[in-house]
Amino acid sequence: MIFDTDCHVHTYWSACADLVTVEDYLLYASKARLRCFAITDHSNDIYFEQNEREGLRRQTGKIDLQPLLKDRAYRLEKYLSDLEPYRKYGVRAGIELEQMSDGEFIFDWDYRGRFDVVIGAVHVIPSLKRREKEEVVQEEFLSLTMKALEQDIDILAHPTRGLRKAGIAVPSRYHGVIIEKALSRGIALEVNAHSLDPNSIFLRRCLEKGVKLAFNTDSHSVKEFGDFSFHKLMLQEAGVNGKEHLENCFQLE
Repeated sequence: MIFDTDCHVHTYWSACADLVTVEDYLLYASKARLRCFAITDHSNDIYFEQNEREGLRRQTGKIDLQPLLKDRAYRLEKYLSDLEPYRKYGVRAGIELEQMSDGEFIFDWDYRGRFDVVIGAVHVIPSLKRREKEEVVQEEFLSLTMKALEQDIDILAHPTRGLRKAGIAVPSRYHGVIIEKALSRGIALEVNAHSLDPNSIFLRRCLEKGVKLAFNTDSHSVKEFGDFSFHKLMLQEAGVNGKEHLENCFQLE
């Protein structure tokens, strides 16, 4: 099983990551036999300072997000310019988009063409924080996932993590709904080592349907970088022992 790219890697730009730099990862890239990798820090961390991010999280009504992002475009420009010198070493510019409570991504889509890979993620389920019934949380998670898949992303990160992390069952019918939507949109579904998501049952269905897959570490530290042991285990549990997983892999150029 060959893994020579990683489309999901975080640096110090992401508040949840170690104070790790592109240079730190480059020191390990050849050892990990990575041809290239993408830095994909969280969009809300790129655009906003911590106090501003907390204010956004407390918002309950609809806000006009785009003017806020336009005002902070200089931060996104700085992020992109910081990555540019490393392109010749196989580093690509990526971003992991965070959602607002209504499913809108924190991103100025005018910048879409400046990124080699754009990842969408469902990290927050508002009804979960409100301690709603499990069925309500499940339905909101699916709704947010469908909204993510309607937008112009390349990869849906850790596709069932939102529920699994909360200890809530992912209804089996959701597997098919998510996979079919991703397939129709040409969006890759991620196998994520940091979140240990999805499980081999979901992965097997992805392989059967022929949806694109992205095998990523979602590294938040150097020790996670280049570690594809989780992916190998999930593939083995899904009954894959050769190169079957390579047929529909997301390609990072």
